[in-house]
Amino acid sequence: GCENMMCPKNDDPMTKGVPFKINVEITAAKGQLEGTVDLYFHNTKTALEANGLRTSDADCAARIERLDTVDKAKCEVEVLDRETGAVNYAITIMKWPTLPFQNNLYSHSGEPPMDDFSCDARGVSDDVYSPLCDITSGNDPGDNVFEYVEYSNHGGCDVETGRCTCDRGWNGIDCNDNADTSDALLGHATGPYFTGSLLKLKSLRAPSDKFDVLKVETGSVTRLTVSGKGKTDLLDGPFQVTSSQDSSTFIASQPGLLKVAKGDLEVKEGSLKVVHDDATLAFGDAGNESVLTVKTPIKKLLDVSSSGLITEVDMTAKGDLNVEGQLGLGGTVRMEKGDVVLDDGHIMVKNGVASISGGTHLPDGTPSLVVETKQSGAPVA
Repeated sequence: GCENMMCPKNDDPMTKGVPFKINVEITAAKGQLEGTVDLYFHNTKTALEANGLRTSDADCAARIERLDTVDKAKCEVEVLDRETGAVNYAITIMKWPTLPFQNNLYSHSGEPPMDDFSCDARGVSDDVYSPLCDITSGNDPGDNVFEYVEYSNHGGCDVETGRCTCDRGWNGIDCNDNADTSDALLGHATGPYFTGSLLKLKSLRAPSDKFDVLKVETGSVTRLTVSGKGKTDLLDGPFQVTSSQDSSTFIASQPGLLKVAKGDLEVKEGSLKVVHDDATLAFGDAGNESVLTVKTPIKKLLDVSSSGLITEVDMTAKGDLNVEGQLGLGGTVRMEKGDVVLDDGHIMVKNGVASISGGTHLPDGTPSLVVETKQSGAPVA
């Protein structure tokens, strides 16, 4: 009934569309157009300049916005005939009024029919022969025109008060605003000599893993927890630290990625271990003062001490092995189907036996074999 009040109206921002458009064309058969043409829409009217040569886009838009049924508009003036001043006004309604100028007789939902518009050329000078005005739609067939609906489709309407009740997350008198950019909780220390804590969480209960000091959730997914014992878990997301001074970046992703880009990873008073299927690569094993340790569940393959001593080696080299300086090996050195080649060097056996089977071949002009004895040190040829 007439006692019901309309609530504020606007477009639903969650839908896509285009503005409502109309064309108002004013022509004359003969003579220079003078005067105005009245444009009517839902029992309100405004006057448009009849001669397109005597107006502008801004002037046209301002005249359209004088309608109580329009809030904001754009207008493009196209002169059709410079002799008569015939013009086409391409009008775009950018926004209908938030507080609707409507009733039970005049109402629309964003795309009023062309029959709701009319124009009257009786304000044109009598010197003009057959002035005419014509109104047509400026939208293309199939255009999804912006809605103009109560509470913007995000709430409800109290018809007794004419006030909207908005759904959660929607604001404004028309429930059209879903911007939510303010800080939910802000601890702001304004003192220039502040030395306290911006955030302090305290529990009277003794440290325990039975409760969390901090728990962060997004939606229904837990992202970060800090237990009562200080255990910190990063769940289902990467942890990234980026330097503000340079481009170095540390990224720890869960699961499976530890990456340092353009930076250094430094461990002090500790060790760095990589364990895969119980095989271990360790740097800085404080337990035995090793610099580098490589081991499998069965045996240790390599152990390098802080003094540079290699105490355990069980490795196989495929291809060439080049050694500069001295190489001390304990145990058996075995070569299968290979050669020992010395460039400007010699093989020395001290306090042991050199056994060569299968013959010895030496090029002409070289000593046959030199053996240094322990007693005299004199070489024997």
